[in-house]
Order: sequence, then C-alpha cells, then structure tokens
Amino acid sequence: MIPDWKEEFAPHILARGKKYREERKVSDRTLNNARAFISAFFNYLEFEDVIKCNPVRKTKPVKEVKKLKESFTELQVEQIREIVKSDRDRAIIETLNTTGVRVSELCNIDIKDIKDGAAVIRGKGNKERKVYFSEKALYYIRKYIKRKL
Repeated sequence: MIPDWKEEFAPHILARGKKYREERKVSDRTLNNARAFISAFFNYLEFEDVIKCNPVRKTKPVKEVKKLKESFTELQVEQIREIVKSDRDRAIIETLNTTGVRVSELCNIDIKDIKDGAAVIRGKGNKERKVYFSEKALYYIRKYIKRKL
C-alpha cells in the first residue's frame, strides 16, 4: 500500500494542470477532461486499495466560460429552406428553428403530444419544458401528416 499522499500530491496536480494549459494552450474544458481522466485512474487505485485516498478529489475543476451558441441569420435560414424539398424535412427545419428543441428532443415528440400549438418535451436531465410551434411549423407538420396518411 502506498502511503496517504493526498496532502502533498494535490498541489502538484494543480500546478501541473496550470503548466499544461500554458504550454499547450488548451481550453478549460480540455483541462477539466484531463482532470477527470486522472481522477478516474486514482479512483480505481483507491477502489483496489492501492492508495488510501484519491488525491485529485481535493482539486476543483477549472471554471469554464459558457459561450452562447451563434444562431442562424435570416439569410441562412432562408437558404436552408430553399434546399429542403420534402414536407417532412421542412417540418423538421421549421420546428427546430422556431422551438429551439434539440434534435434528440424533436425525435421524441409524438404528434399526439402537440396540443394548441405547443408540446411538453423532456430535455436534458429528464427536465420537462413547454415549447411552442410557429404557424409555419404546424402547417408543414399537418401537410406532412396528410401526405403520409
């Protein structure tokens, strides 16, 4: 069994992480991923009773700056609409554009769940939220359903 070196090893992990970020010019997310991999390794060593305690547990993840994702411009949306040929694809594009749902959430929406131009969807973390469909999205959804029947 290796002695409990949590107290002396944790500062070295932090220092090495900072040096790694400066040398490689990596993002905070990359640094946090590396920390998670190292922590998983030490968790394994702790589980196997090779070490008494995971030294990485004492370190905190780097705070990541959350960036807003850029949305499409009106011109880009129109270009996408021009490319799309089928009613099904148009319904998908209009729904994604106007509701802000993720593709995975869209795949889980059932037609019978759409009531009064809105639907309750289950998103990340199993959280429910209500989304509203534009008239254009509803038009193409109805058009696709009629064609399908």
